[in-house]
This record gives sequence, structure tokens and C-alpha cells, in this order.
Amino acid sequence: MASGTVHAACSIALSAVSFGTVAGALGDWSAGLACGAGCLAGIFMTPDLDQEGLSRSENTLIKWSLGLGFLWLMLWYPYAKLIKHRSPLSHFPLLGTALRLLYLGLIAAIPASFGFRLQAPPAHW
Repeated sequence: MASGTVHAACSIALSAVSFGTVAGALGDWSAGLACGAGCLAGIFMTPDLDQEGLSRSENTLIKWSLGLGFLWLMLWYPYAKLIKHRSPLSHFPLLGTALRLLYLGLIAAIPASFGFRLQAPPAHW
């Protein structure tokens, strides 16, 4: 089993490759950025978001973001309280990923329930 450091290095490399491939092949920089960002998200959207203590990637996030990563940890604290660490719910590959995405969707639904809406900027063709 690979370490978190190997996983992070592979995610960073894949991010660069996917950005270059999509932006180069399609000529669409925004799609390339989205693909690259999706690969980088894999570093911090780990199954270990179910633990109440800090993981190595969370410590790194806090350091790199000059403390703003603490907001990320606050966002995931209720999830860590609800889901037992290393449970099949969070560590089974497809189920765990779906559960984390559902959790983010529920968090995003809170402001939407109060009428807050995000709007994409108008496309200029």
C-alpha cells in the first residue's frame, strides 16, 4: 500500500498531465484547470476525513494555506463525528467517495435553502 506522500506526488503529477492534455488537446484552459484541480482535490478528499485528529495531509494544508486550511477541517468536523474512523462507509472506495460528495452537497444546500445562489459569470464568445 502506498504512503500518503506517494499518493500526493502522483496526484500532483496527474494534475499537471491532465491540465496539459485537456488544455492542449481541446484548447480549453478552463476545462484543463478543472481537470487539474480535480486531481489535486484527491489529496485532501481522503477517506481519513472521518478521523477527529489531524492527518498528515491536513497538517500540510494548514501550513501551506497559512492557517486557512483550518476552515477545511471545521467543514469536515461534523462528518468525523458522524462516521466512525476506518468504517466501511468512508473507506470503501466508491461508497466512501459518494458519501463524501453527498456530505459536501448537503453542506452546499444549507446556504441554498436560505436563498443564496451562486451564478456563473456570463460566457463571452
